[in-house]
Amino acid sequence: MVSSRICAGLIGSVSALAFMISPAALAVPQDAGQVNNVGNCFLLPPYGGRNTIIMPGSTSLIPVVQVLGARLAQMSNPYLLVYFPMPSCDAMGRVNNASVMSGTAQFYTAPDPNDPTKITTQSCSIDGTVPIDLAVGDTFFETCDSSGATKREPSLGDFQGPEQAFVFIAPRAFQYTTYITDNEARCVFGCGAKGQVAPYFDDSFIYSYSNAVGLQFGAQLIIGKAIGLISFFDNGSSGNHGSHADQDEANGVASSTSPDRTIGFISAEVYDQMRDQLKALAFRGAGQSLAYYPDSNSNTRDKRNVRDGHYMAQAPMHMWAALNPDGSIKRPLARKLIDWMQGNPVAAEDQLPFDINDVYAQAGVIPKCAMTVSRSLDGGPFSPYVPEKPPCGCSFESKATGSAVPAGCVQCLDNTGCKQNQICSYGFCEQAW
Repeated sequence: MVSSRICAGLIGSVSALAFMISPAALAVPQDAGQVNNVGNCFLLPPYGGRNTIIMPGSTSLIPVVQVLGARLAQMSNPYLLVYFPMPSCDAMGRVNNASVMSGTAQFYTAPDPNDPTKITTQSCSIDGTVPIDLAVGDTFFETCDSSGATKREPSLGDFQGPEQAFVFIAPRAFQYTTYITDNEARCVFGCGAKGQVAPYFDDSFIYSYSNAVGLQFGAQLIIGKAIGLISFFDNGSSGNHGSHADQDEANGVASSTSPDRTIGFISAEVYDQMRDQLKALAFRGAGQSLAYYPDSNSNTRDKRNVRDGHYMAQAPMHMWAALNPDGSIKRPLARKLIDWMQGNPVAAEDQLPFDINDVYAQAGVIPKCAMTVSRSLDGGPFSPYVPEKPPCGCSFESKATGSAVPAGCVQCLDNTGCKQNQICSYGFCEQAW
């Protein structure tokens, strides 16, 4: 166990688990590399602007957007998902303030139609005359606006997508320990080396995000909620590292020259891309007696401890969109993308030729139908979650891990093959609520 001394002056609050259940591979490949700017995003064939979706959003969510964007680009009626990576709260603010985007954005394609996992990132330009369709991020509005300085406009809609986890990371060669507690993490990231948590005695190897004015990164906000920390240390040293994206953070930790003194945190979806270079630390949250990985162990991708509420550093993905006065979503492409990502019914001509849950399993996030707990605010208590759609826990786990029949799951063709309190859903017997 890592020894620690609570850093003086760091007093935070974290809500303990209000609901606990007994505990119980696919990954996005490394990006092929961003190529030179190929021109105006609205003039690229075969999209021609008609099916071009403009979306700023969290750097944590790039793996999800990559997979989804590549799948949409392969459709017979293709869509171009144009993404501006930025801090979550900045992205939300663009929609809240009815901004337009300009500059260089990313879009994603899968050049081999027989292998959608091989994704290429390219760039194109937006001239600033077209409104944003929607934005995506990691937090509730109230977390971004903790100061109360920004009023949420009635015209801003907040729609939840899949669940994310956020993980503490070390280089793969790190051997000092396997877990960290909320108190230890609060001292490390609140005070740096002055927190006196072994072995983190050098700010140069404590990786956090840039504290530049106005930048509110979702990963940092959610980790802050989980460890009861409002203000992360920034003493002007290289300890802050100026990270402006989860990938920056991941690369910095992975390439550290002192693995046994290095720590950081990123989204689990980015971590899943780099498991061969990074090690996740199990996390013991407030009120817990044990530390948990997001998954049932460090070598799988089942996300069981996120799904049942044991893992506390988690939050739903949020999709923010402008609303009409009657509450309907203003921009048609925003409505379409939100429906797709929430698995809502759509017109026959808008049916996806793939299962959105395949996208989530590949990218390392969890569809709502696989969750058994939920939160109504970041860092708040868990409540039992009853899926609005047929449950898909076993199906998700099968897709995410590559196991045909995950442990504890039973395949079925109909309800007759399931126990009395179960239903046959997505080919597996699932708990009936």
